[in-house]
Amino acid sequence: MRTRSAAILGMFVAMLAACGAGGPKTSHTVIMSDFSYTPSRLLVPAGEAITLRISNEGAVVHNFIVMEAGAELGSDFDPADEAKAYWSLELQPGASQTATFPAPAEPGEYLIVCSTAGHYIAGMTGTLEVVAP
Repeated sequence: MRTRSAAILGMFVAMLAACGAGGPKTSHTVIMSDFSYTPSRLLVPAGEAITLRISNEGAVVHNFIVMEAGAELGSDFDPADEAKAYWSLELQPGASQTATFPAPAEPGEYLIVCSTAGHYIAGMTGTLEVVAP
Protein backbone atom coordinates (compact mmCIF):
# COMPACT_ATOMS: atom_id res chain seq x y z
CA MET A 1 0.00 0.00 0.00
CA ARG A 2 2.77 2.43 0.93
CA THR A 3 4.63 1.67 -2.29
CA ARG A 4 1.53 2.41 -4.36
CA SER A 5 0.85 5.66 -2.47
CA ALA A 6 4.46 6.74 -2.93
CA ALA A 7 4.28 5.98 -6.65
CA ILE A 8 1.05 7.97 -7.06
CA LEU A 9 2.51 10.88 -5.10
CA GLY A 10 5.66 10.79 -7.24
CA MET A 11 3.61 10.87 -10.45
CA PHE A 12 1.52 13.78 -9.13
CA VAL A 13 4.64 15.80 -8.24
CA ALA A 14 6.15 15.08 -11.68
CA MET A 15 2.94 16.26 -13.40
CA LEU A 16 2.94 19.49 -11.40
CA ALA A 17 6.58 20.14 -12.24
CA ALA A 18 5.91 19.53 -15.94
CA CYS A 19 2.97 21.96 -15.91
CA GLY A 20 5.08 24.69 -14.33
CA ALA A 21 7.86 24.24 -16.88
CA GLY A 22 5.54 24.93 -19.80
CA GLY A 23 4.61 28.52 -18.96
CA PRO A 24 5.86 31.70 -20.59
CA LYS A 25 9.56 32.44 -20.12
CA THR A 26 11.65 35.58 -20.54
CA SER A 27 14.77 33.65 -21.54
CA HIS A 28 15.10 31.21 -24.45
CA THR A 29 17.87 29.40 -26.31
CA VAL A 30 17.37 29.04 -30.08
CA ILE A 31 19.45 27.16 -32.62
CA MET A 32 19.18 28.17 -36.26
CA SER A 33 20.19 25.51 -38.77
CA ASP A 34 19.58 25.18 -42.45
CA PHE A 35 15.82 25.66 -42.85
CA SER A 36 14.76 25.38 -39.18
CA TYR A 37 14.63 26.99 -35.75
CA THR A 38 14.91 24.80 -32.66
CA PRO A 39 12.62 25.26 -30.86
CA SER A 40 10.22 26.65 -33.44
CA ARG A 41 7.72 27.96 -30.87
CA LEU A 42 8.57 30.35 -28.03
CA LEU A 43 6.09 31.22 -25.29
CA VAL A 44 6.72 34.66 -23.75
CA PRO A 45 4.87 37.10 -21.45
CA ALA A 46 3.52 40.27 -23.10
CA GLY A 47 5.57 43.44 -22.68
CA GLU A 48 8.48 41.77 -20.87
CA ALA A 49 12.16 41.96 -21.84
CA ILE A 50 12.99 38.72 -23.66
CA THR A 51 16.55 37.40 -23.74
CA LEU A 52 17.55 35.09 -26.58
CA ARG A 53 20.70 33.01 -26.61
CA ILE A 54 20.80 32.27 -30.31
CA SER A 55 23.31 30.43 -32.47
CA ASN A 56 23.63 29.75 -36.18
CA GLU A 57 24.67 26.15 -36.77
CA GLY A 58 23.84 26.39 -40.47
CA ALA A 59 26.14 26.78 -43.45
CA VAL A 60 24.83 30.23 -44.47
CA VAL A 61 23.69 33.51 -42.90
CA HIS A 62 20.41 33.13 -41.02
CA ASN A 63 17.98 35.68 -39.59
CA PHE A 64 15.59 35.57 -36.67
CA ILE A 65 12.88 38.03 -37.65
CA VAL A 66 9.77 38.51 -35.54
CA MET A 67 7.06 39.95 -37.74
CA GLU A 68 4.45 42.45 -36.56
CA ALA A 69 1.04 41.19 -35.48
CA GLY A 70 -1.05 40.09 -38.44
CA ALA A 71 1.80 40.55 -40.95
CA GLU A 72 1.14 38.65 -44.15
CA LEU A 73 3.99 37.69 -46.43
CA GLY A 74 3.99 36.71 -50.07
CA SER A 75 5.30 33.41 -51.32
CA ASP A 76 8.82 34.30 -50.13
CA PHE A 77 10.33 37.00 -47.93
CA ASP A 78 11.20 40.06 -50.02
CA PRO A 79 12.32 43.67 -49.36
CA ALA A 80 8.70 44.86 -49.00
CA ASP A 81 8.31 42.49 -46.03
CA GLU A 82 11.17 44.14 -44.13
CA ALA A 83 8.84 47.02 -43.17
CA LYS A 84 6.59 44.49 -41.38
CA ALA A 85 9.37 43.32 -39.03
CA TYR A 86 8.92 43.88 -35.30
CA TRP A 87 12.47 42.79 -34.31
CA SER A 88 15.33 41.06 -36.10
CA LEU A 89 18.78 39.59 -35.67
CA GLU A 90 21.22 38.29 -38.30
CA LEU A 91 24.00 35.79 -37.61
CA GLN A 92 26.85 34.51 -39.72
CA PRO A 93 27.45 30.73 -39.88
CA GLY A 94 28.95 29.44 -36.63
CA ALA A 95 28.18 32.65 -34.73
CA SER A 96 26.30 32.95 -31.43
CA GLN A 97 24.84 35.96 -29.68
CA THR A 98 22.76 36.89 -26.66
CA ALA A 99 20.24 39.64 -27.40
CA THR A 100 17.33 41.21 -25.55
CA PHE A 101 14.19 42.70 -27.05
CA PRO A 102 10.80 43.78 -25.67
CA ALA A 103 8.02 41.27 -26.26
CA PRO A 104 5.01 42.77 -28.02
CA ALA A 105 2.49 44.25 -25.59
CA GLU A 106 -0.45 42.58 -27.34
CA PRO A 107 -1.00 38.85 -26.76
CA GLY A 108 -1.13 36.75 -29.89
CA GLU A 109 0.94 34.70 -32.29
CA TYR A 110 3.76 36.43 -34.14
CA LEU A 111 5.45 34.82 -37.13
CA ILE A 112 9.22 34.24 -37.00
CA VAL A 113 11.00 33.98 -40.36
CA CYS A 114 14.44 33.83 -41.97
CA SER A 115 14.91 36.31 -44.81
CA THR A 116 17.77 34.44 -46.51
CA ALA A 117 16.64 33.79 -50.09
CA GLY A 118 14.41 30.72 -50.29
CA HIS A 119 14.39 29.96 -46.55
CA TYR A 120 10.90 31.26 -45.74
CA ILE A 121 9.34 29.34 -48.60
CA ALA A 122 11.33 26.23 -47.59
CA GLY A 123 9.70 26.37 -44.15
CA MET A 124 12.22 28.19 -41.96
CA THR A 125 9.53 29.69 -39.77
CA GLY A 126 8.53 29.72 -36.15
CA THR A 127 6.06 31.31 -33.77
CA LEU A 128 6.47 33.77 -30.93
CA GLU A 129 3.42 33.16 -28.78
CA VAL A 130 2.79 36.17 -26.55
CA VAL A 131 0.49 35.67 -23.56
CA ALA A 132 -0.87 38.03 -20.92
CA PRO A 133 1.48 38.14 -17.91
